[in-house]
Amino acid sequence: MSVVTVYIMNVYFYKNVLKFNRFDKTFQVLGNNAIQSAYQNPEHEDIELKELLKDQITISEKANSCKWPPVGLYGREVLNKTVIPYDDLTRIYSFMNKGHHIPSCRPYQKVAIIVPYRKREQQLKIFFNNVLPRIYRQKQEFGIYLVEQADAHPFNRGMLSNIGYEHAMQDDMYSYDCIVIHDVDMLPEDDRNLYFCNDTMAYHLAGKMERKNYSMIYPGFFGGISSVSTKQYKKCNGFSNAFFGWGAEDDDFKRRLNNAGFHISRPLEKFSHCGDVEHIKAEPAKQRFKVYRKVGRTWKYEGLNSLQYQLIQKERKQLYVWIYVRTKYVIV
Repeated sequence: MSVVTVYIMNVYFYKNVLKFNRFDKTFQVLGNNAIQSAYQNPEHEDIELKELLKDQITISEKANSCKWPPVGLYGREVLNKTVIPYDDLTRIYSFMNKGHHIPSCRPYQKVAIIVPYRKREQQLKIFFNNVLPRIYRQKQEFGIYLVEQADAHPFNRGMLSNIGYEHAMQDDMYSYDCIVIHDVDMLPEDDRNLYFCNDTMAYHLAGKMERKNYSMIYPGFFGGISSVSTKQYKKCNGFSNAFFGWGAEDDDFKRRLNNAGFHISRPLEKFSHCGDVEHIKAEPAKQRFKVYRKVGRTWKYEGLNSLQYQLIQKERKQLYVWIYVRTKYVIV
């Protein structure tokens, strides 16, 4: 079978998936039975998960509210790693408008997905082709903010996340409840791994990682995909801006959340399988542990409230909001 044939079949498949998901009520009923059975499994004793299920009663009482937990979910699926041209992605995911999607029912939450990014064009296309259909089925309102680093400094995931948060909050017409910090090469395999937040716990959504045979990289890991409420992000002062290069910024972010009075939880760990998109792994920053030790004492004063950068360009594309920035080097 030729590459062209495979590509055409892939486009056709996703067009029909979207149509099927929108209009087939029988499938939604079957999907609802499956998801409710999974969430109500007695082995789940997490307080947060019980609260999630309890919220369904309150939400369902409101007019035109989306079901929570959502119906029509597919469960765990193999990732589709076909690289599809952007123009075709915009046709497949036509429900996106200027980087934003609003479901026909009233959503449980409004979620801003922030993607720190630089020079990963092929991976970005695979990201859209997997993340968009999964969160679409969760019936959440969401926007995607792609924050691209333009300068030659080592990549700064923390600062780019702060910039994304700042721009998401500027979109006050959306009034986001939830912030999801999302690596471009970390893709959820299961749409039951819900993108949501609450104000008491921060959630880690990448508990089972393909690169580690679907296990945790190390105890306490908080990278890959993590979600915090907008209130939590502000109270912990966001990320430190001082981590240039790979590593330790997520550990410091977790420490900041703990310092601000929040704990980390994985209430949906059973569904947290995440696949990888192949890339050349960056070398860890040599000074990351030194920076980690220093910024631990200054988290209230260095972070979101000390953010400095230059905005080069901002554009609301169909699938995402593109924020192109030049970072300012921070010395600690």
